[in-house]
Amino acid sequence: LDVVDEALRAWPAGAGRKLIILGDPGSGKSSLIRYLALRWAGIAEATVRDTQPITLVVELGAYARRQCSGRKNIVRYLEEGPVWHEWQRGLLNRLLEQPGRVVLLLDGLDEVFDVSTRELVVNDIQRFGSQFANVPVVLTSRVVGYQAQRLREADFRHFMLQDLDSMQITDFVNRWHEVTFED
Repeated sequence: LDVVDEALRAWPAGAGRKLIILGDPGSGKSSLIRYLALRWAGIAEATVRDTQPITLVVELGAYARRQCSGRKNIVRYLEEGPVWHEWQRGLLNRLLEQPGRVVLLLDGLDEVFDVSTRELVVNDIQRFGSQFANVPVVLTSRVVGYQAQRLREADFRHFMLQDLDSMQITDFVNRWHEVTFED
């Protein structure tokens, strides 16, 4: 979390703002993505929340399965795809062009099982990163089958989630319980 927060604060845009979080199954990659989104959504005061970057979450398995006419891209998916919110056409592009307004969270590159489809998704991620260089991107994937070179060349920094020891597990469970339950 500290690595992600540091990258999100990094300024100016560019190097250090694109991360890949690698880990084994069940290591917490998707939980991290959801935590980042919920942390932003949980800011109660609208004036404070509106000063923070909007977190956009894309589950890459669903993104890869989505069929559309014409060229598929991440912005189009967020505007037209089966997501919980609706964007007025053009608004998302305007937000993406403003430095510090959006963070893109991409979950589960490993959930794109077909190798050729995964290559197309990586192309879309690279294209997004080039078009919106000011937007921080956090991408998750399992280690097995992950090909690092193309995204490393696109200035993505790689990090590996480590297993927790028994004391860390106890600490995590206690903290999670305090945040999740009132009683």
